[in-house]
Amino acid sequence: MPHLSLLIVCDGGKALIMRNAGTMERPKLQMVETLQHQVPPTRELGSERPGRVFASTGAARSAVEASDYHEAAETAFLGEVCRRVEHAVSGQTRGARLVLAAPPRVIGALRSLLPAPLRDTVAVEVGKDLTKLSIDDIERYFTD
Repeated sequence: MPHLSLLIVCDGGKALIMRNAGTMERPKLQMVETLQHQVPPTRELGSERPGRVFASTGAARSAVEASDYHEAAETAFLGEVCRRVEHAVSGQTRGARLVLAAPPRVIGALRSLLPAPLRDTVAVEVGKDLTKLSIDDIERYFTD
């Protein structure tokens, strides 16, 4: 992890934004910001049962795809994470690099939500959920 890079450790409901004040070989992570969002299950956010539509001719009906409110809430949270990362990067010197550590599905969402100039600064992607680890354990993860 490059010196002064920003490490974003997140899942669909928690994000840790940290800066590496150490070296590549011996990272020393400093917390920049923590975001937490409790995303309730879809059944608590809205109706689980999808609607039905009538065909324009005849009596046939077909189901409408069910809305996944949980996924929509996670996407909104990840959008907020991207805005906070963009703000954190704007205060840094040019050449700042990003390191993303999140489950593969979340990394995919972050890739699509990050603005193009920020997306180009991603140096490393780790497809693993590290949100439950302490800062010391995250530092050890990147030194091993």
